[in-house]
Amino acid sequence: MRSAVRDGSSQTQASPFRPENRSQVMTMIGCLDTIHDGVVRGWAFDDRTGTSPSVSIFVDGRIVGDVVGTDFRGDVLAAGHGDGRCGFAFRLPQLKTSPTLVRAAFAATGTTLLRGERVVAGDEIPLGDLFSGVLARGMWMPRAIGVDGAIRVEGWAVPPFGMPTEFAIAHGGKRLELVSRTPSSEASRRFGIPAGAGAYDFMAIGESDPSDTPTTVHEFTFVDPRTDRPFNPYHTIYFQREHDGPVPDIARRKRVGGDVDMGPFLLQGSTAYNRLDRVLHDYFGTSFAASSAILDWGCGCGRVFSHLPTSLLERLTGIDIDADNVAWCRTAYPAARFETVALHPPTMLAPESFDVVFGISVLTHLLEPGAEAWLRELHRLTKPGAAVLATILGEIAWTQTGLPLASFARFRSSGFHVASKNFDLDDAPIDSSEYYNTFVSRRYVYERWSAYFDVLDVIAGGIGNHQDLVVLRRRP
Repeated sequence: MRSAVRDGSSQTQASPFRPENRSQVMTMIGCLDTIHDGVVRGWAFDDRTGTSPSVSIFVDGRIVGDVVGTDFRGDVLAAGHGDGRCGFAFRLPQLKTSPTLVRAAFAATGTTLLRGERVVAGDEIPLGDLFSGVLARGMWMPRAIGVDGAIRVEGWAVPPFGMPTEFAIAHGGKRLELVSRTPSSEASRRFGIPAGAGAYDFMAIGESDPSDTPTTVHEFTFVDPRTDRPFNPYHTIYFQREHDGPVPDIARRKRVGGDVDMGPFLLQGSTAYNRLDRVLHDYFGTSFAASSAILDWGCGCGRVFSHLPTSLLERLTGIDIDADNVAWCRTAYPAARFETVALHPPTMLAPESFDVVFGISVLTHLLEPGAEAWLRELHRLTKPGAAVLATILGEIAWTQTGLPLASFARFRSSGFHVASKNFDLDDAPIDSSEYYNTFVSRRYVYERWSAYFDVLDVIAGGIGNHQDLVVLRRRP
């Protein structure tokens, strides 16, 4: 993995993965990637022991601590060094001088890591500038919702572009009373917004409707109080207290969403279903109800499709690599068709069978060859003009990972980034060795996926205010 970057002297820049002088090979290798927001990030690996060695961190020549890498690094794994679990993150103590010299060295030898000395002077590019596009239409996230006897919503909110402007939360189109609005350290840190300006924690309250039932779907929107229009209609939240269909057990829910609680499972499923239906209306002039054949690609235990009206289940086919979840779906929803599929296509399904396909949290876990293979398969399975709605991890998801900015730069350049191994399926009786967390850029989607479909849009945070929703149309 050689870098093609040159310094003007026609010498190729040293690779952090392989020593340039093969006669002086050292067993311990590593690199300091970034120092941002007081956190030193990098990786270290000992080829002799196959483990990550201890790294000492120095500030102005004084040791302030040691760290051992445990985070997954796909680039190091791809270079042939162990299992990739060698990434480290070390939070510096509060720096009292500026500029400050920070150094990372192998604890056993005192040898400085590649690019292991940095001058920290506090003049980095603000994260808020890097992610300004993400915040163009604002962002919000509820932490708690109550609808029993009264309406109450608590969470954080960032108005468009992180500007310190007014906002409101509406329930069913009616504005709630904003009883508290304070600066949010969580949202400020996540998006790189200056503390105390443009990112808020809030609580909003209102009266409930006495006719509401436990299965009533409640619609919450993040709105501009000057117009009562949503900042972004595709960030609307749909909440139910209870499910009106079969409820999967904890183990099955955890494999699908990584969370054991029923509340998030229900909230994510209800919100995703209603947003998908809105996208079908806005981009295709159709709906789930008007579709003749629907494919849930990666159906799991019904987090999304279970919100379909019962009358539409006979039009549904669900496929998944998790045979246990597929078996549960067959028992719980006998009107629909469910099939277990292999990790790699093709499937047993007939060509040009579906006019609507949706896949939530599937492409987010596939490596490049697997993603390309499944796009070809979805093209085979869909009718001309069909809608294909699939999620990716993009810039919004990046703000919640804490990955180093050096990796972000590589991601933006290449368009595809393997961030880490995903372990949600480790308890399932399936091979999860190729199950990762992968990021895909908007440009990559338009440039690469247009070989199979018309790319109509990439809706930032379209699912869960976290994953981007790619809107594809099968060409005739």
